Amino acid sequence: MTMYSILALSGNVATIIAVSVLAVIALIAIVVGGVKGAGRIGWGTLAWGIGCGLFWLLDSRLHDKNPILKIGAVQNLAPGVQDFVASLSWALLSVLVALLLCGLFALIARRKKTPRDDEDEEEISGGSRVCGMVVSLVETAIALAGIACILLAVFSVTPLHDGLLQPVYQSRIVESLWGFIHTYAIDFLFVGITAGIAYCGWRGGFVGGFRSVFMVAGIIAALVVGFWLPFSNFAAEKEWLSVVGKFSGWVADRLPESFGTISATIGKVACGAVIALALVIVVVIVGLLLGLIERGVRSAGALRFVDGILSVVVCVFLGALLCAVIAGILYALEYFDVFGASALFGEDSPLAGGLFDVFDQYLKPLLDEWKAV
Repeated sequence: MTMYSILALSGNVATIIAVSVLAVIALIAIVVGGVKGAGRIGWGTLAWGIGCGLFWLLDSRLHDKNPILKIGAVQNLAPGVQDFVASLSWALLSVLVALLLCGLFALIARRKKTPRDDEDEEEISGGSRVCGMVVSLVETAIALAGIACILLAVFSVTPLHDGLLQPVYQSRIVESLWGFIHTYAIDFLFVGITAGIAYCGWRGGFVGGFRSVFMVAGIIAALVVGFWLPFSNFAAEKEWLSVVGKFSGWVADRLPESFGTISATIGKVACGAVIALALVIVVVIVGLLLGLIERGVRSAGALRFVDGILSVVVCVFLGALLCAVIAGILYALEYFDVFGASALFGEDSPLAGGLFDVFDQYLKPLLDEWKAV
């Protein structure tokens, strides 16, 4: 058997295996969607797909007609930054619209429960099961396509491009789509990150999300402030905090003389522990009150909707900020010749390329100063 025949046979086997795996994945998606129904499946992946499609459509067709470009403050920016602002606004709008549409779809598909319904035994109508199958299958296709495009973009800057994965990159379908993939894969990843955070915000709600952040940040702050205060000049200078020094001294005076000079330090540490414990208790009490508010909001349909919308808006901007941080790290890696991150996307990439244009204007001068030190 010739080498050509072996390669042809290997290619056929690989194709059969790939098709079989995709068929199994599709079957699993259909079964899961049918069992859960449209009202119980997650709609986050569909929101990602709709958001990416809307972003591509709006930015590619209406980029220069974006009303935000007519704002005076935007017109004073560098051309590359202007383009990024326009693309970013379309991306954020696309995510918000996609989440709104998916929220409406889920609301329509969700059957109203009666007092006799049990969550585990709730009957699902045939139409809701068919809808669940379709949505689950579409979401699976979106996830596989998105992951494949992102991996192709990432592997293109590795030795795998000209090695093990060379047949993939030279295949007819990848070659025909490579321009689009290289331009938009990282952008779609950023859209997915933003949509995912916003979707979690919708499910958790603004009050619930704020409560989670408050509890973690509040306890950390309580511990830091509690142990810092007895050692700080701030407590010594403020008369209303004189109790801190008095309590530290009271503890130190009751320690055995064998402790010597470290008695004062032990007294301050003990005082810090008491203060930290008191502050943690306050944080927990506030957290419990926020929990009660969260339950009240969730029990009222109108308040829950407003709470979810507010959370989505906040989380969309948090997601965009996270994407900017990721892009900033990639830009710094390229600036210091660690990794050529710009090869991950094409020059026409609206978001990733646009962020690099923004960093050229505002981050590069800071890095130049830091490098010169």
